[in-house]
Amino acid sequence: MLHMNEIQSSPFDEIAREYDKEFEEHWVTQHIRSVIWKELLKRFKPSEHILELNCGTGTDALYLARNGIRVTGLDASSKMLEVAQRKADNSIVSHALTFLNINNEDLNTLNGKQFDGALSNFGGLNCNKELLSVISNVATLIKPEKYFVACLINRVYPWEIVSFAIRGKFKSAFRRFQKEGIDARLGKTSVHVWYYSVGEFIRILPPYFSVENIFGINVFSPNPNSRAFIFKHESLTKFLLTLDDKITHRSPFYLLGDHVLVVAKRK
Repeated sequence: MLHMNEIQSSPFDEIAREYDKEFEEHWVTQHIRSVIWKELLKRFKPSEHILELNCGTGTDALYLARNGIRVTGLDASSKMLEVAQRKADNSIVSHALTFLNINNEDLNTLNGKQFDGALSNFGGLNCNKELLSVISNVATLIKPEKYFVACLINRVYPWEIVSFAIRGKFKSAFRRFQKEGIDARLGKTSVHVWYYSVGEFIRILPPYFSVENIFGINVFSPNPNSRAFIFKHESLTKFLLTLDDKITHRSPFYLLGDHVLVVAKRK
């Protein structure tokens, strides 16, 4: 069910129609998402009700619903939610899915409803400057001893630094270190993104959450946006993804991924 009482506009509206084709259906995306899904099913159980922030086109929500988990998905983009609802309508689990046109900064509009856990995948939290406020609101919505699984874009990603540097694009190589963030292109528009280090993120979780696990995503391997390299070196990319699978949770490697997956328990 899709609820949009006051439809919000979002830069992501621009790319909603092509988002699944360009990102979700990319085989590298599917590989790293499978790693994330494995962790989700360790934390979220059948019959539980999970809150998903920045749910996009509903890929994670549908996966959880197919595993017996109810999901309320939020997103600032009404167009992304329309795609998510169409996918839900074409599935056998639409009864387990609710989509709301709510930005991460407006979690207070849920009026303290309680969930059995929360999820934010693939950098949605990087679009929020007031991250501490978002985390605080998430904490009020999660029952004690339940999990918040957050996947953020990491500040330190050696692959990107080296990739740009060897082409002489030094400004781009260190773009993630800009304290005020950058404007990332989305089709014909853009969205402002802030990059957080692993240390910065886990320092704001207390007193609400205790960190249980940290994983690096795309540590040695290229991320899905490195299309030219992946197309030219498909076999190498597959090897590097396999290597990542073996070291993703080990220090210091989890500090160096394109994304970082943090599993935290509500105190």
